[in-house]
Amino acid sequence: MKNLSVLYLLLIASLSPLLSNAQSDDVINSNRPGFSLSPYNVGKGIFQLESGLSGYLSNTSDATSNKSIGLDVTLRYATNDVLEFFANVTTQNKWVQVTPENTSSDFMFTPLSIGAFYRLNEGEKFIPTVAVGAELMYYQNSFNSDKNVDIGIDFRTQHDFAPRWVFISNWAVKRIIFDTKLNYTLSVTNTISQKWSWFVENFGIYSLKDQGDNSNLDSYFSAGVAHLFSDDIQFDIFGGVNLNNKPTYYISLGISWRLDGRGKYNRPKGAENVVDPYFNKE
Repeated sequence: MKNLSVLYLLLIASLSPLLSNAQSDDVINSNRPGFSLSPYNVGKGIFQLESGLSGYLSNTSDATSNKSIGLDVTLRYATNDVLEFFANVTTQNKWVQVTPENTSSDFMFTPLSIGAFYRLNEGEKFIPTVAVGAELMYYQNSFNSDKNVDIGIDFRTQHDFAPRWVFISNWAVKRIIFDTKLNYTLSVTNTISQKWSWFVENFGIYSLKDQGDNSNLDSYFSAGVAHLFSDDIQFDIFGGVNLNNKPTYYISLGISWRLDGRGKYNRPKGAENVVDPYFNKE
């Protein structure tokens, strides 16, 4: 019992700083580039649009190749400083080389989802900022497959462990009912200047369902840059590779646009958007 009491007290201490006030950064807070999700929202009463156009190339075991292009669009809205609602739709059109002379084409949603997340605290020193989220999703397992409705939950943390360096981790359970998948994301972002930043990231999906000859784990390694065009607009580009038994290469171009410029905003996802006094000297 004593050991359990100590663990309980440590857990409470790690989540105790329940500060409801947002930080007053003026620039856009975007979850792009990359796959990681910040525990900070876009700011009270703010609508935000984030979108990216992505291309994929994968090699199959019979020396043919599959190509696809995808478009993802996310709309975010925060009702207050700690609660945000979001809607996301991702589409993908795939061209499969059946024979050297024959290519087939398919289209699918991967997925369509709506959800919300709630920030539990404001991190300080070694205590990370923490948020929890949930979503309802409509998706296809693969091209020409049946469509399902399912749910997912996620856990987000952020550490500001050095000036202009940010570490984000995401831990999620997706498709809980029909095809459970465990997701993780580990991302490091660094500010180069007030307008430029770069990041590196590892994103993984582990399927609890038997994948046959394929690996149950897909692990993606990404890197890219973001450019703060204005306080309300950010452009980005990133790319990477999935190093499974059938490697997939990808590249994405994106834009994030804050549609309502009123008021102050939360600390952004990573160091790319932090208004650092170092870069704002008169």
